[in-house]
Amino acid sequence: MEHYSLKISQDFIPLIKNFYRSQLISLENDYQALKIKKDKITITVYNSGSVVISGRDLLETIIEVETICKINNNPAIGSDEAGTGDIFGPITVCACYLDTKNISDMRNSKITDSKKLDDLKIKEIAEKFIPEVKYALLVLDNKKFNAIAKKHNLNAIKALLHNQAILKLKEKINDVSDTIPVILDQFCEKDKYFSYLEQEQKVYKNIDFRTKAETYHKSVAMASFIARYIFVERLSEAGKKIGIVLPKGANNDVKKLAAELKKNLSPEQYLTILKDNYRIDI
Repeated sequence: MEHYSLKISQDFIPLIKNFYRSQLISLENDYQALKIKKDKITITVYNSGSVVISGRDLLETIIEVETICKINNNPAIGSDEAGTGDIFGPITVCACYLDTKNISDMRNSKITDSKKLDDLKIKEIAEKFIPEVKYALLVLDNKKFNAIAKKHNLNAIKALLHNQAILKLKEKINDVSDTIPVILDQFCEKDKYFSYLEQEQKVYKNIDFRTKAETYHKSVAMASFIARYIFVERLSEAGKKIGIVLPKGANNDVKKLAAELKKNLSPEQYLTILKDNYRIDI
């Protein structure tokens, strides 16, 4: 059995916990902060900041842990989206740049994954940081989505939006030397992502594709907050126009409401509040 030890800042312990949240196991003593079982590898994180990785073929896990703790210190662009799993409301994509001060401010605020927070908390965080950070936001309303979805699948649409958002932000921050890393919360394989962009005149290619990317860099987490905040705001606005509160998600109750609205609204109204490619069974 192999062993590898490293020392990390205690600030990174919550990041490691979030990344391996589905693989956490019981602690053995009060000195341990985390214990993680990953296939045949065990990661033990101590309250002191010491990390011990043991098992076989450790290299990938070592790189994974070191990346979680290293990349968060450096300025970077993160890109994420909201609304793609919701029948009602638009798709929002945000690319966000954080410098070292922004990263420190987010860490001091103990901000975590937006998926774990309710809408009021997301609104509070987004409104606090939006004036402080640089970002590019794209909002694809339902009318445009329903037209585009006739030719492109959802992942292709997401790839097109992320590419545009990243290019816009790169231009906004004047990163002509291409030195600022870009991290994308991965939703498809890298080769597939770029295949969706083959017809685009300009494609940004120097992207670090990451699953659970919000744990790798706060810029992805902030992009997620902004995208989610704008999605919720636009969803609320759409509901007010027809006099009801439109729900999030795509469960059976949401589908039933969509089917009822299809009967009672004009096609023009209906297609502006709903992603019609869910093929609701009426």
